[in-house]
Amino acid sequence: MLKDNRLTRTCYVPPGMEKEFQQLELELRRQFEPESFLEEMLFSQVLRAAWTMHRVETRLRELEDAGRDPVAMPEEKLIRHYADLRAHQIQAMKSLQRSLREVRSQRAAVARQKKMLAEGEPSRQQRPRARPDTSKGKKEYVN
Repeated sequence: MLKDNRLTRTCYVPPGMEKEFQQLELELRRQFEPESFLEEMLFSQVLRAAWTMHRVETRLRELEDAGRDPVAMPEEKLIRHYADLRAHQIQAMKSLQRSLREVRSQRAAVARQKKMLAEGEPSRQQRPRARPDTSKGKKEYVN
């Protein structure tokens, strides 16, 4: 966990769930091991999405454990609450998937750049740019 708790400020952690959040953060940090600032930003997105999913699933489990099935008990508020939870769950899942794709893409780009440097090939920034051929459409005027 970051020493100044930057990530806990980006995620709402209800009282009593601090330990669960810390465990999730430590496990995700162990798996992803963010190295750069960009990876740290992507990690915070992954953490936020995973935490939201965890909270939604916890709430859905609580509803099921209490015997509150919105299909069997068509109470209007409960159905709306259940639908809202599912919408949050879907949104968090999509956010998590996007963030994971971005992490993979970032890491692949870094690996490609390291490989090119190790093989002695210049990276894109180091390669000389080809100048466009401007002789094709130029007309010479003779006096």
